[in-house]
Amino acid sequence: MTARSARLSIRILRLLRRTCTESDRYVGVGYWPSMQTFAARLAAKHGRSLDVVAGVISALSPNNLWRTNAAAAARVLSGERAGVPAYGRDVRKAVAILEGAEPETVLLGLKTRSFYRLIRDGGNEVDVCVDGHILNLVAGRRGRRLNAVGRISPRDYEEIADAFRIAARHCTTDGYWTQPCQIQAALWLSWRASQGFRQRRIA
Repeated sequence: MTARSARLSIRILRLLRRTCTESDRYVGVGYWPSMQTFAARLAAKHGRSLDVVAGVISALSPNNLWRTNAAAAARVLSGERAGVPAYGRDVRKAVAILEGAEPETVLLGLKTRSFYRLIRDGGNEVDVCVDGHILNLVAGRRGRRLNAVGRISPRDYEEIADAFRIAARHCTTDGYWTQPCQIQAALWLSWRASQGFRQRRIA
């Protein structure tokens, strides 16, 4: 734990109390299990393992809204390669996973690896998905265009993720939060709503 992680955890706890609605809290707790359920449905439909489908979804996620990410994954799983709404390099990563490559060796970004594991596991005690919205949230920056922040340094990523882990340890006494990824999901939903983004259903 760094001093910065400790400071950020205080901000996270404050935001959790002040900005999250009951709906945000409810959806945040169920967010990653819902993602896992969606991936499991795709896996059953296409005769693939949950691990593979979680990897494909994660590979196609950079700079994609969820509805586009989900559509791209369904198309790749159906055998399409051209015209998939994702970066070409990410389509190639998804195809490599379909062809048997281990997702952890193909997904090089900290965010895509965390996204993969959280979908696969339906949430866990360690991973936190840190994207541009979360970075802006903990930094106190506002504005719809600020989500396009580019690459997050490994040090920044780990300090922010650790801040959520610290916050989660402080929240276990209320009987509601049990995982740092639940807090991340709830605050992500609340922050996006405050910036004018509409949340669509996962499945």
